[in-house]
Amino acid sequence: MAYPFTEDHDMIREAARGFLQDWYDGGKGPERVYQSGEAYDAQAWSGLSCELGMAGIAIDEKYGGAGLGDLGRIVIMEELGASLCAVPFLTTCGIVADLISAFGTDEAKQMFLPKIISGEMRATYCDGYDAKNKKVFNTLNANCVDALLLSRRADKGIEIISISTSNKDLKIKAETTMDPTRCFCAVDWSAVSESDITLIGKTTLQALN
Repeated sequence: MAYPFTEDHDMIREAARGFLQDWYDGGKGPERVYQSGEAYDAQAWSGLSCELGMAGIAIDEKYGGAGLGDLGRIVIMEELGASLCAVPFLTTCGIVADLISAFGTDEAKQMFLPKIISGEMRATYCDGYDAKNKKVFNTLNANCVDALLLSRRADKGIEIISISTSNKDLKIKAETTMDPTRCFCAVDWSAVSESDITLIGKTTLQALN
């Protein structure tokens, strides 16, 4: 299948490739991440999101994004894969940005999307969790983001909610993985107060699927 890339996409690819291959540096970039034990490179994220402005590549222009949609995101994802760069692009600029764009209230979109675009906010989504005990395992990037998004059943459908990772009652524990440059975490929010949970928006189970 041939994707209908434009000259804009080619320019973005060239910029992203130059930055990310410099970061890769013959394998030294992933090695630095491995040695740090963090599975995240804050400097690389700052360069990609703030200096190059790639975090908002798929977000609507009215929030400050580039508005290039999935094709723009594909370009960045390909270059990230080629460089093995350890940044939370997929979770922040893919999953979370799409959830907020699709189901967020106007207030939530105005609050969160510009922060994602600027690189100020990193986020991930907790999927398939134990609703009774409020725990989940294998959440990607949970230890290096600013917010966790979750979905939960409400009286009339599904609520999308957010919890700040700075919350003292939130427990995040990195799990041992085969690839130390990618981090999956166990998350426990059973002690988090309802007053510390931000409602992003509401939807239906059918729409969420």
